[in-house]
Amino acid sequence: MRRAGRGCPAEPVRESGGRRTAVGLRHAVVPAAGLGRHRQGVRFAEVGAEFSFGEGEAVRPTEDRPGDRTANVLGPTGIGKLQIGMTTQEAEATGMVEAGEGDDDCGSWYLKPDVNGDAVVGWSSRGLVSIPAYDRIVTPEGIRIGSSLDQVEAAYDDLTGVAADKDGGSWGDGPALGGQEDEHAGVHYRFLFVNGAVVKLILEHDQPRC
Repeated sequence: MRRAGRGCPAEPVRESGGRRTAVGLRHAVVPAAGLGRHRQGVRFAEVGAEFSFGEGEAVRPTEDRPGDRTANVLGPTGIGKLQIGMTTQEAEATGMVEAGEGDDDCGSWYLKPDVNGDAVVGWSSRGLVSIPAYDRIVTPEGIRIGSSLDQVEAAYDDLTGVAADKDGGSWGDGPALGGQEDEHAGVHYRFLFVNGAVVKLILEHDQPRC
């Protein structure tokens, strides 16, 4: 594992077509061409985090795993054997992550079950702190990339953020958090909405410290 300096979360690096491509947690940029039908990204910043996500992302079906019903469910505290809060050693032992890069305080891996190679899992000194949804992955409440804001609000009555603020002028666009007040302490969902639909969904530690 190559170590990176402190500061922003370290980004795993892959080589594609002779170019080195890094995808990180605080600044994930989807190329305008070369990955399915991705188009120019929509960028936003909140609480020091910056993301860029493509509109109209191509979604490639995942393989069915008959023996593991948890493989396609994100939440309430993880996905399959990978759980928020586990140590980096425990996470690596699941066999679900690869190509890690960072230091003891902050870093990331690629999530191996994502055949597109875009999903990035983050860790900090608190252990595993973030797991993204991808392809057909859904939450236990049935929410996935592409779900409407109305569906998310119905599933998480504690939804807060600019996208959920009907009086703030940005209802339906931007970030929002949900699942902070359920029975599963220490975790929540972070959503990014564009035109009233989920384009990014991440299960996060309440106190990621990264």
